Amino acid sequence: MAHIDLIVLYTSHIERLCAFYASLGFRFVEEQHGGGPRHYAASAGDLVLELYPTRKCPSRNRLGISVDNIEALLASVDAGCVLGYEVQSKTALLIDPDGRRIDVKQLRQKPA
Repeated sequence: MAHIDLIVLYTSHIERLCAFYASLGFRFVEEQHGGGPRHYAASAGDLVLELYPTRKCPSRNRLGISVDNIEALLASVDAGCVLGYEVQSKTALLIDPDGRRIDVKQLRQKPA
């Protein structure tokens, strides 16, 4: 069985995109490999999210993330990035600065 362990997003607004994903809980470090471009990388479990600069228009990928507390996350992002929030299901639809849609769901809380 295969699993995704790397997602690379290309952007012409790298600092703005980095700040947006940091507000979703990703902790980025700046990297540069040899003569390659300066970029950002964040680990989330087995997944690495990397942000690379580009001058081309980014693709319109859609991402999905799970968080411990969706209300806290929504309070930390710019309200203009929130396309919708469903209270009952604890799910939200966000849009990043490049127009990518992000499905956010709250992790199920285990009974005490």
